[in-house]
Amino acid sequence: MTASLTSLSLKHPALAGVLAFLIPGLGHLYQRRFFKAFLFAFCIWGSWWTGMAMSDWKALQAPAKGHTQFPVILKYAGQCGVGLPSLWALYQADRFYSPDNIATNHFVDQPTQFPFSGFANLREGTGNQSGDLQGTLFIEPTRGDFGDAMTGIIEGTLDGQATTITLDKDVSFDAPIRASRTIRVKAAALDKDGGYIGQVEGEIPRAFLNWFGAPLTREEEGEWHRDLGKFQELAMVFVWVAGLMNLLAVWDAVEGPAYGIDDAGETPASPPPATV
Repeated sequence: MTASLTSLSLKHPALAGVLAFLIPGLGHLYQRRFFKAFLFAFCIWGSWWTGMAMSDWKALQAPAKGHTQFPVILKYAGQCGVGLPSLWALYQADRFYSPDNIATNHFVDQPTQFPFSGFANLREGTGNQSGDLQGTLFIEPTRGDFGDAMTGIIEGTLDGQATTITLDKDVSFDAPIRASRTIRVKAAALDKDGGYIGQVEGEIPRAFLNWFGAPLTREEEGEWHRDLGKFQELAMVFVWVAGLMNLLAVWDAVEGPAYGIDDAGETPASPPPATV
């Protein structure tokens, strides 16, 4: 630290650097450097949130453990300067690539209800009835022929007509951790005597912490590029810029300003003695 920084207290520079890495602006706030705290927070978070919003909240992606594809690692390296979100993405990647993250017939441990939106294709009597199915899914755990299972009913409307559909014990749910706000649901529909009358498919909301920051599958990434077009690449640039800017903020929190705050007021060096 140069003598020109004697009037600036960096407190504990290492702690300030860690805080600045985890939450841009927090390290400078800890040092009571309020203007720079606001400046870094506004610029870095502004760029980061802009990129995330433009990307439909899917720009934050971390590679799997042992992943050696250089483009994937490079993309993550550009955004990992914003600490907490990047660490969360690593955690989500670990959950996503876990062998336990698979489609399941055991989704909850107690009776639960979810808003449901989907499609039903039913046959009742001599006719068929199919169309949009909107309503509430009521599910509860049960025992199936091969172990734990789920059963329930859907109360709502089928093509605008009030209906209640009883579901078999084969209600299946998408993998719990995915970069999608909804979970796909499939089930067989039963009549009042327990006979098969058709199929129900739809979606229920996925918990925020189970989709935010989760990696994309190949199919999802292809759809993402197709839906957003050029805005997908622009969104990634905003997130990368935020990560790279925060590296400068961390450096400033640890080492202080690049130029001493008293540089302008330093006493100029004495001129060399005149020679005869």
